[in-house]
Amino acid sequence: MPDLPNEIVCHIVDLVDCVQTLWTLLTVSRRMSLFAIPSLYRDLCFDSRSAPRAGFRPSTHANALEKLARTAKYNKNLLFTTSFSVFRFISPQAKNESVGSILPFLHNLRRLSITMPFVAPETLTLVPRGAQLTHLVVQDTVYTQAFAHFLEDHPTLTNIDIDGYHISEPLTLPLSPTALPRLRSLSCPLGVAPKLGRPSVTALKIANASREHHYTTIPEELARELAAAFPSLRSVHFADPIHFRSAAFLIGLLPDVVYLQLYEPSQPGVAQNWQLLATSRLMYIRLTIPATGARADEAARGAFGAIEHLKYLDIVDSGQGTARRYHRASKASPIVNITDIQWQPCGETIANDIYQGFRG
Repeated sequence: MPDLPNEIVCHIVDLVDCVQTLWTLLTVSRRMSLFAIPSLYRDLCFDSRSAPRAGFRPSTHANALEKLARTAKYNKNLLFTTSFSVFRFISPQAKNESVGSILPFLHNLRRLSITMPFVAPETLTLVPRGAQLTHLVVQDTVYTQAFAHFLEDHPTLTNIDIDGYHISEPLTLPLSPTALPRLRSLSCPLGVAPKLGRPSVTALKIANASREHHYTTIPEELARELAAAFPSLRSVHFADPIHFRSAAFLIGLLPDVVYLQLYEPSQPGVAQNWQLLATSRLMYIRLTIPATGARADEAARGAFGAIEHLKYLDIVDSGQGTARRYHRASKASPIVNITDIQWQPCGETIANDIYQGFRG
């Protein structure tokens, strides 16, 4: 190892993804510690879920966060940080103040994830304007002028995921038309989605659409507003129960959408509603319903019979959490039972599952 050039050693250490190994390298020699420090600081994650069972307790993560906050001003190693994430369950004492003491010194930040109960927009504005921020995940914040300025200050953002969103100022407060020119993927509540709509967005996830009702109905006026705000959408995901007719009406206004995921909690009779999507160009649908095997087969027959371009259909049983995947050539017989029911917008992945089902 002493005879290896620094470039080779650096490349080897960069491949190490075990934090314990990197900590061990710190004790080997001064030279090895210089290689380990950038890797240790590159991805700062204060999340007790990622700790081994015999590892840190949540309070340990909270203490580490507070210690870093106290020393951030003098810690030059934060220049290596490209990813910073804080998960709310590390401690109920985790506050905006601790995060806010660290953010101003993350000049090379690319990915920011803060899932505390509430993130003040003023805290987010502490991210250096020169940071090339690409990914933002925030559990709960509020739409204010400060938040709008934060988004406008980071035109490099490509992915935004906001689980909860409150509006404290009039909806007439718009983002600049030139804001977020690179945004591709957006996840946010229904009410605020039109405000963040950009022509560049191709994937939209509508989260927390319904908090008070069994399912959400999207008013036609709002649906038209969404369609105007997102003219380039190809993927739409309704994360919460949605009225099938409302979803179909919106998809009818978005001619380029080919991927759709929705949760429709209605009683039997879903199959006849597929005619509402007959003119769409949908290629892949993932539908979550209270589905027995027979009802899933009925829904599949209805979907393939009504939607000309549909190639793949997943039917997820909302009661059991199990899923069946259908292919147009399967004639409403499940090709493969799916154990991983995560959203799969990638046609290549789906095709591989179908292929494996045929082989099996």
